Amino acid sequence: MVWDAGTEVNDEVPQNTAFLGQTVANTGVNENGEVHPHPGFMAGGNILSAPGFQNADFTRAGYPIAHIQVNQVPLPGALFMLGSGLLGLIGWRRRFR
Repeated sequence: MVWDAGTEVNDEVPQNTAFLGQTVANTGVNENGEVHPHPGFMAGGNILSAPGFQNADFTRAGYPIAHIQVNQVPLPGALFMLGSGLLGLIGWRRRFR
């Protein structure tokens, strides 16, 4: 399921839609912040008919919503990263005391 943040009504008007013509945030009708499951894009609407978005219907079965990749970090690199983070934290704490 894809959740909608509820910032603006999903009217698919290009001036109100990111990637289609919206030039500044919050140009659509206010939805008062109610988070809810997104019903999907409008069939025949401006998003699914826009170039590059024809196959963007995330309500289709098997549609990939996210790709997550986990890589193992070799131990010497992991120790360096841990040490660097600790040194940075110590320096940060000293600066704000």
